[in-house]
Amino acid sequence: MKWAMMYCRNIKDFQNMLDTMAKPYPVEANFGLIDAEGGAMYFEVSNFGYKIYDVNDKMVAPMGYLIRTNFSFSGRVNEGSGYERYIQAEDIFYRAAGSNLFNPKYIIQEASRCLSHGITKVNLKAVATDETETKMVDFRDFIPRSFSTSAVVFQGIKTGENPNQTIMWTVLGFPLASVVYPVFINDAGILPGILKADQTGNAPICSKALKLKELCIPVIRGNGENYLNINALYNKQNTGIVQKLKVLEDQVFKTSAEYIEKWQKIKPQAKDIESFYQFIDNKIILGYKQMFDL
Repeated sequence: MKWAMMYCRNIKDFQNMLDTMAKPYPVEANFGLIDAEGGAMYFEVSNFGYKIYDVNDKMVAPMGYLIRTNFSFSGRVNEGSGYERYIQAEDIFYRAAGSNLFNPKYIIQEASRCLSHGITKVNLKAVATDETETKMVDFRDFIPRSFSTSAVVFQGIKTGENPNQTIMWTVLGFPLASVVYPVFINDAGILPGILKADQTGNAPICSKALKLKELCIPVIRGNGENYLNINALYNKQNTGIVQKLKVLEDQVFKTSAEYIEKWQKIKPQAKDIESFYQFIDNKIILGYKQMFDL
């Protein structure tokens, strides 16, 4: 992906890169790509070739989306992983497509943080009880996992639209303990302060998310990462981590929508983006301080 970002301008360039690379390829993986020309494709790359799936092809993606996890449809049968997460994601996206809910907010809040299991159909949110009770539950093969480090939605453009309208909605850090942040393309390379590494080597928002993660995944011995204190995230008093952060995140989405609507009419200057980032930084920092004393 580093080579793709360095040398490829569009999906055609990426395909050409694969065609001219020495084989076997250095990695077997699924690569999801969008470009500034409205293209959207998955490349399932094997050792000696690849298979393309075009999201804009109604014969390939009749509902307007494709889903991949850690297995490929064109590869070896029953190998790879992520089947459980694929089943659950397919259900979420199918309902979203049928209800006209395809937007970054829905994908971040309902898909990336989904605590329903694709095979067992267990809904961890439904078993949450009182905030004062420690209720440990099995936490394996859900869409968010104990080692998840981020959730990202790339909001691209359609053919003919301005590439500067591309937005990277970023949940940096453990997704169940962090909040979304919109990152905009800008010539000055300005990035939000709380998304940049500080002297600790971590971004401030990631450090806050890791602190909260300790509350919901408290067991550090053995296979403790597979067990979640669900009441720390959700409870009947609505004081769980996700429940509190949703209020803050909804405010970020609302404020961002107002700026995005304005910037679709007038191209923002570097100072405008910097001012927006400072505003959102302060809102998030204050929110974590008030809610969690972090």
